[in-house]
Amino acid sequence: MLEKNSFHIPIPEHVLRVAEDLNTYLPLATGDQRHIKDEFVLWMGPTSDPHHNVVQRLRIAPGGLSAVVEQAREIFRRNNRHQATWEVGNSATPENLNEELTKLGMVADDPDPISTGMVLAQTLTPQVSSTIVAKRVETLEEYRACCEIVQACFGSPADDNVQEQFNIFKADPQKTRWIALRNNIPVAMADATHLEYATILNGAATIPEARGQGAYRALLAARSLEAQRRGAPMLVTQAGSMSRPILKSLGFEEKTQVHIFVDTF
Repeated sequence: MLEKNSFHIPIPEHVLRVAEDLNTYLPLATGDQRHIKDEFVLWMGPTSDPHHNVVQRLRIAPGGLSAVVEQAREIFRRNNRHQATWEVGNSATPENLNEELTKLGMVADDPDPISTGMVLAQTLTPQVSSTIVAKRVETLEEYRACCEIVQACFGSPADDNVQEQFNIFKADPQKTRWIALRNNIPVAMADATHLEYATILNGAATIPEARGQGAYRALLAARSLEAQRRGAPMLVTQAGSMSRPILKSLGFEEKTQVHIFVDTF
């Protein structure tokens, strides 16, 4: 369980920009690419999964969308990627961008086509749970358990390079990973990226049989405490339909909606 404080802190504009276009501002991991254009920012992550190939921060002039889409697709093709997601936030232009992307054959992401950029400027106070313990990942075994949780939740294939990924993870001082244990059994995981001015809450996953039992809240509390320890207690995330109600109940403010479209080419 968590409690929220009642005072309110104004949220800076640069934090709001991060909430809308996360991959535009997050530090690049080893092997990632970011292409910055006037009309868009293109980010490529570690795999060909469309959610690891993202076009966002869209500032497209009327009539210019087709050329921009082809320019982005060509960058992906050069890297042997043939699917991507386009993220349309509140600041994206032109205003009818959702409809125009649909006309070009893109489809709303399934099962969660809308992500909500949320920010918490207050502090979260953790409440002790007798069954759930959240801790920072320190060992290869803990890291591997987190990977298995992700695979179980999202149906992703097993990864043969866990040791290499763990070595890269441990070498990055801005990244932390957290695991939740129920009776000493791993049931949930979550990531965080620590910037100078805010802490980004990245992906989280809880195995189906452990949902609704406090694992996600325990991971929130653990990451909030780490953010305070690092001197950047403001929390930023993009929430899906499952986590959004929990975050809102804890005082996170909904600042932007991001419509997600999948492009196959």
